[in-house]
Amino acid sequence: AFALDAAAATNTMPGLKIALVAGEMSGDLLGGALVAALRARLPTAQFYGVTGAQMEAAGCTSIASIDALSVMGIAEVIPALPRILRLRRMLLARFSAEAPDIRMMNSILIGPL
Repeated sequence: AFALDAAAATNTMPGLKIALVAGEMSGDLLGGALVAALRARLPTAQFYGVTGAQMEAAGCTSIASIDALSVMGIAEVIPALPRILRLRRMLLARFSAEAPDIRMMNSILIGPL
């Protein structure tokens, strides 16, 4: 029954827009695998977001690099905070304007998007 439902879903969701944000390398690895798996089921879906090499290789269009968010520890976060907040504002504006069908934040906490 699941296979039939998945096939039906594939046929009824043309042009599905999926926005993803990976916050660091493990998020990129998981995001890449997710994009590849979803692309197999939803070949017409559009994937875009904050990506690394794995997500891009799977077919996710990068609107910003994962490097913009990959910081650890208070000593790295404080000087990077203005850049991170600019990126957050850009993502909020873009996701509001484009209204992706699905938004997924992976390995990141930057508030609601």
